[in-house]
Amino acid sequence: MKTKISLLLLGLISWTSWAQDINMQNGSFNVCAGNFYDSGGAAGPYANNENLVLTLCDDGSGGILQVDFTSFTTETPNDVLTIYDGPDTSSPVIGDFSGTNSPGIVRPSPANTSGCLTFEFVSNEFFTSIGWEAQLSCCQEISTTFEGSTP
Repeated sequence: MKTKISLLLLGLISWTSWAQDINMQNGSFNVCAGNFYDSGGAAGPYANNENLVLTLCDDGSGGILQVDFTSFTTETPNDVLTIYDGPDTSSPVIGDFSGTNSPGIVRPSPANTSGCLTFEFVSNEFFTSIGWEAQLSCCQEISTTFEGSTP
């Protein structure tokens, strides 16, 4: 019985070590599991006068990066999260998000060969809000082809 419990615990420890929590900051990460928060993290709001750029890319395991915003609130219209479809801020803009206008689920487009998403967050000097929380994952792309059938 102890062996089964030890194996279960070892499996849980191995699984959780792959997950990564990332707060909004300047930099880049290769990731396929974890959480993405505003700069205040899971427990606090973001700060005034932020101007941060973060790039997230898949970890090379063959999956497509997916960012699922489960909570989103910034000061409308002054604190804005801009999401780019690529590895930097010169990439096409997916959208600008402020207030409770959540990005929802975001993935790189098929035209985005880097597989990366870039997030730029700018806040003003007056008020802040609770920020955001998003789940990070990588999903496999499934394609099907129907070649016909005989009646």
